[in-house]
Amino acid sequence: MMIRSISHASTRLKSNGCGFTLIELLIAIAILGILAAIVIPSYNAQVRRNGRSDAISAMLQIAQDLERCRSDTMAYNDATCTAPYVNPVNSERGFYQVSVATTATTFTLTATPIAGTTQANDTKCARFTLNQAGARAAEDNTTADSTADCWR
Repeated sequence: MMIRSISHASTRLKSNGCGFTLIELLIAIAILGILAAIVIPSYNAQVRRNGRSDAISAMLQIAQDLERCRSDTMAYNDATCTAPYVNPVNSERGFYQVSVATTATTFTLTATPIAGTTQANDTKCARFTLNQAGARAAEDNTTADSTADCWR
């Protein structure tokens, strides 16, 4: 009688079908791995693309400040114009450093990613430049032109 009860209980558990088999679990993990392999690089690329706006907005703000100062002093390299930009300036969100090079009639702004930020891994847009004529340029990490991709 005792053996019969155990046998009956074991049959009842098998027929319930609760839980997952090892194969089902491995298939689910494989599907999650494939999705992660697709989604994570796409997400990181989008984050880097959005971070580029930090360099662009910082450079446009500095260019506007320099133009305003030149209209007052008739030179970009006047001390009142360049005083806030003696050292490289960090962008608002802290992803880029912007350096300023001026003469009396020209300026060139160069933005480079700050090490340790998400933008430091942006090999497509490793350096942005802007000058007094409004000429925009960008280079990748091999110094090839990537202006069309970076200045959007």
